[in-house]
Amino acid sequence: MATRLANGLYPLDTPIEEMGLDPQEISFLTANSKKLTKKDLLTLRDTTNRYRAAGEEKVVQVFDQRTGLNLTIGDLASVAHAFEDAADRRNATPQLAAADACCCCTCCPCCSCTASVVIEATR
Repeated sequence: MATRLANGLYPLDTPIEEMGLDPQEISFLTANSKKLTKKDLLTLRDTTNRYRAAGEEKVVQVFDQRTGLNLTIGDLASVAHAFEDAADRRNATPQLAAADACCCCTCCPCCSCTASVVIEATR
Protein backbone atom coordinates (compact mmCIF):
# COMPACT_ATOMS: atom_id res chain seq x y z
CA MET A 1 0.00 0.00 0.00
CA ALA A 2 1.19 3.51 -0.81
CA THR A 3 2.58 5.84 1.80
CA ARG A 4 0.22 8.66 2.64
CA LEU A 5 1.01 12.35 2.81
CA ALA A 6 1.06 14.24 6.12
CA ASN A 7 -2.63 15.07 5.64
CA GLY A 8 -3.49 11.34 5.42
CA LEU A 9 -4.23 11.32 1.70
CA TYR A 10 -2.48 9.32 -1.00
CA PRO A 11 -0.22 11.26 -3.37
CA LEU A 12 -1.61 11.91 -6.86
CA ASP A 13 0.80 9.43 -8.44
CA THR A 14 -0.43 6.51 -6.31
CA PRO A 15 -1.30 3.52 -8.52
CA ILE A 16 -4.89 2.31 -8.26
CA GLU A 17 -3.70 -1.05 -6.91
CA GLU A 18 -2.20 0.70 -3.87
CA MET A 19 -5.31 2.66 -2.93
CA GLY A 20 -6.76 0.38 -0.27
CA LEU A 21 -8.00 -2.45 -2.48
CA ASP A 22 -7.54 -6.01 -1.29
CA PRO A 23 -6.23 -8.75 -3.64
CA GLN A 24 -9.72 -9.91 -4.68
CA GLU A 25 -10.78 -6.35 -5.51
CA ILE A 26 -7.57 -5.82 -7.50
CA SER A 27 -8.41 -8.96 -9.49
CA PHE A 28 -11.54 -7.20 -10.83
CA LEU A 29 -9.40 -4.56 -12.56
CA THR A 30 -8.59 -4.97 -16.24
CA ALA A 31 -5.00 -4.63 -17.42
CA ASN A 32 -5.81 -1.17 -18.77
CA SER A 33 -7.54 0.02 -15.60
CA LYS A 34 -4.50 -1.03 -13.56
CA LYS A 35 -2.65 1.84 -15.30
CA LEU A 36 -4.78 4.40 -13.46
CA THR A 37 -3.44 6.58 -10.66
CA LYS A 38 -5.26 8.67 -8.10
CA LYS A 39 -4.76 11.68 -10.39
CA ASP A 40 -6.44 9.79 -13.24
CA LEU A 41 -9.39 8.88 -11.02
CA LEU A 42 -9.79 12.51 -10.01
CA THR A 43 -9.63 13.50 -13.69
CA LEU A 44 -12.28 10.90 -14.44
CA ARG A 45 -14.48 12.23 -11.66
CA ASP A 46 -14.19 15.74 -13.08
CA THR A 47 -14.84 14.53 -16.62
CA THR A 48 -17.84 12.52 -15.50
CA ASN A 49 -19.31 15.50 -13.66
CA ARG A 50 -18.87 17.77 -16.69
CA TYR A 51 -19.99 15.40 -19.46
CA ARG A 52 -22.42 12.98 -17.81
CA ALA A 53 -25.39 14.42 -19.68
CA ALA A 54 -23.66 13.69 -23.00
CA GLY A 55 -23.36 9.97 -22.15
CA GLU A 56 -20.73 7.41 -21.28
CA GLU A 57 -19.03 7.42 -24.67
CA LYS A 58 -18.46 11.18 -24.44
CA VAL A 59 -17.05 10.84 -20.92
CA VAL A 60 -14.63 8.13 -22.06
CA GLN A 61 -13.66 10.15 -25.15
CA VAL A 62 -12.87 13.31 -23.16
CA PHE A 63 -11.10 11.33 -20.45
CA ASP A 64 -8.91 9.66 -23.07
CA GLN A 65 -8.11 13.04 -24.61
CA ARG A 66 -7.06 14.33 -21.20
CA THR A 67 -4.99 11.31 -20.19
CA GLY A 68 -4.05 9.41 -23.34
CA LEU A 69 -4.91 6.12 -21.61
CA ASN A 70 -7.46 4.89 -24.20
CA LEU A 71 -9.70 3.12 -21.72
CA THR A 72 -12.99 1.49 -22.59
CA ILE A 73 -16.26 1.56 -20.71
CA GLY A 74 -15.43 -2.04 -19.71
CA ASP A 75 -12.16 -0.88 -18.18
CA LEU A 76 -14.01 1.74 -16.18
CA ALA A 77 -16.68 -0.80 -15.20
CA SER A 78 -13.89 -2.92 -13.68
CA VAL A 79 -12.87 0.06 -11.55
CA ALA A 80 -16.46 0.52 -10.43
CA HIS A 81 -16.69 -3.17 -9.54
CA ALA A 82 -13.45 -3.15 -7.55
CA PHE A 83 -14.35 -0.05 -5.55
CA GLU A 84 -17.95 -1.16 -5.03
CA ASP A 85 -16.62 -4.26 -3.29
CA ALA A 86 -14.12 -2.11 -1.35
CA ALA A 87 -16.93 0.20 -0.23
CA ASP A 88 -19.00 -2.80 0.88
CA ARG A 89 -16.01 -4.12 2.82
CA ARG A 90 -15.42 -0.75 4.47
CA ASN A 91 -19.06 -0.43 5.45
CA ALA A 92 -18.93 -3.91 6.97
CA THR A 93 -15.89 -2.95 9.05
CA PRO A 94 -16.21 0.74 9.96
CA GLN A 95 -12.94 0.78 11.92
CA LEU A 96 -11.08 0.19 8.62
CA ALA A 97 -12.90 2.91 6.73
CA ALA A 98 -10.71 5.88 7.58
CA ALA A 99 -7.53 3.86 7.23
CA ASP A 100 -8.41 2.56 3.76
CA ALA A 101 -10.02 5.61 2.18
CA CYS A 102 -7.86 7.05 -0.57
CA CYS A 103 -9.25 10.54 -0.21
CA CYS A 104 -10.77 12.36 2.71
CA CYS A 105 -13.82 10.23 3.46
CA THR A 106 -14.78 6.60 3.73
CA CYS A 107 -16.80 6.43 0.53
CA CYS A 108 -13.68 7.11 -1.55
CA PRO A 109 -15.20 9.80 -3.80
CA CYS A 110 -12.48 9.74 -6.43
CA CYS A 111 -13.50 6.15 -7.08
CA SER A 112 -17.19 5.99 -6.27
CA CYS A 113 -17.86 8.99 -8.51
CA THR A 114 -15.92 7.20 -11.22
CA ALA A 115 -18.43 4.39 -10.95
CA SER A 116 -21.34 6.69 -11.75
CA VAL A 117 -20.42 6.87 -15.41
CA VAL A 118 -20.13 3.14 -15.94
CA ILE A 119 -22.99 1.80 -13.85
CA GLU A 120 -25.53 2.82 -16.50
CA ALA A 121 -23.39 1.23 -19.21
CA THR A 122 -23.33 -2.10 -17.41
CA ARG A 123 -27.07 -2.40 -16.75
